[in-house]
Amino acid sequence: MLNHNKIKMKRSEIYKVINIYRYELTAIFVMSAVANLMMLVPTLYMLQVFDRVMISKNEITLIVLTLIAVILYLVQGYCEHLRSKLVISMSLKIDKNLGNRIFNATFSNILTKQSIVPTQPFADLGTVRQWMGSQNIFAYFDLPWIFIYLAAMFMLHSILGWATIAFMIILVIFALWSNSSTQNFAKAIEDEDVQLNKFLYTRLKNAEVIESHGMTKYLRDEWWKNQKNNLIIKEKINHTQEIFTITSKQIRVLLQSLALALGAYLAIHGEISYGAMIAASLLMSRATSPIDQIVSGWQSLAKVVLSLKNLEEFIYIESNDIQEKNIIQDIKSMELLNICKKYNKKSNEILNNLNYKFELGTTYVLTGKSGIGKSTLIKIILKVEEYTNGSIYINNSNLREEYKNLILSKVGYLPQNIEIFNATVAENIAKMDNPDPMKVLKAAKLADIHDLILQLPNGYDTHLSSVIGALSGGEKQRLALARALYDDPQLLILDEPNSHLDEKGELALKNSIIKMKENKSLIIIVTHKKNILEIADVILTIDNGKLIEV
Repeated sequence: MLNHNKIKMKRSEIYKVINIYRYELTAIFVMSAVANLMMLVPTLYMLQVFDRVMISKNEITLIVLTLIAVILYLVQGYCEHLRSKLVISMSLKIDKNLGNRIFNATFSNILTKQSIVPTQPFADLGTVRQWMGSQNIFAYFDLPWIFIYLAAMFMLHSILGWATIAFMIILVIFALWSNSSTQNFAKAIEDEDVQLNKFLYTRLKNAEVIESHGMTKYLRDEWWKNQKNNLIIKEKINHTQEIFTITSKQIRVLLQSLALALGAYLAIHGEISYGAMIAASLLMSRATSPIDQIVSGWQSLAKVVLSLKNLEEFIYIESNDIQEKNIIQDIKSMELLNICKKYNKKSNEILNNLNYKFELGTTYVLTGKSGIGKSTLIKIILKVEEYTNGSIYINNSNLREEYKNLILSKVGYLPQNIEIFNATVAENIAKMDNPDPMKVLKAAKLADIHDLILQLPNGYDTHLSSVIGALSGGEKQRLALARALYDDPQLLILDEPNSHLDEKGELALKNSIIKMKENKSLIIIVTHKKNILEIADVILTIDNGKLIEV
């Protein structure tokens, strides 16, 4: 989990993003102001018709008033159309802006193996985007203008004004009561959804193992047990929300009728005109409408607030003040100083004050029994896993202080678990960048996979999704080796590179290592197989958390 200081530092980042669109927000506010002023048109029109036209029976006055009302209605409609477009456009821009940062944060959290469901932050972002692009947000822009309608009610009669205030207070109290009665349910159902998504994500990604061991029924029963609890909570919250929704609707209708009754009472006693009586009912509806919309959308807002809180505690945004510079042009040296690594407070250190200096143009083979920290060490060097203490120096620059992509562009890496991406052969070899044909061809020949690629339907332009099932484990490993060799890396790290290779593949591997050594590359190989040891300049192992030469 992120510590409290980091959360405090990042707490305003999402709002900084939203603040970028303050001009759009100002425009929405102005459009809302015009639209709300135009909301007074029906009331004024009705007053004029009842109190002037009906008495004077002047048709010209009626026509003029109607034309003015129609024009103002069109202005109102245009303003509402504009603010809707602005809100939708702004919500999509915010989604795009935050989406990139959330992707980076999610990727970083997966690398550090923090216990999150990768899709949850994007679901939270989707909740925020949908709310910002919906009609619910307009209630908050309309809220300040209830004072205009309130002033109009006082102009009709002070009793109507005070009655409007009383009705507003009733709605606010009801909203607070509704929120306090359902917020615990909302948090519980959000937690249940997260846990259920995490369960599905962690289990179903191993579907082949589950099926092959006959574990499907057990996991289905476990899923249904969790799902049943989720449905029970949802039923409770939906039932509670339905009660408050129906009650809110009845209160709204009742208040409008009471406003009409109060206006009728005042009109009977000559305090206001009959036109003002009808206008009072309309104004009451407009004055309480934003509050009513907020009450109706209270649960949606609660979900948005919760999603924003989740994103604030999750998102990692690097300082925009830091400028990337190509500090590291070429790898000239690499040194590990006092590297320590432990996975939790209770575990022993798998690496303990590990020190070693690697030389360029040298092939190091890291061997030894499983679990001693070989793969952990190379992941630390690659900066895909953090270390507890110590420093890694490349050309006397501390990697903890520099951007890792300054070094990763010089690195070729072949992991144990081969990942073939949904793209062409050339793009896979070129690390999903724009392929340089000469570099792709050179890497493929060096990995001895060129002839195999030419046999594919479209050669290097073959989309691997169409042939991936036909490739053997060794062929996939040689394709991944070509990716590692692309662009003549200065640091080549191979983790169990010959685990799936046949005799021909192993020969190609040895030849490629010899070629990279001639290019003065630093090569680190992790392996259990002894037949690769013959090309090693230095054989290393890890003993009691320290790197030693065999």
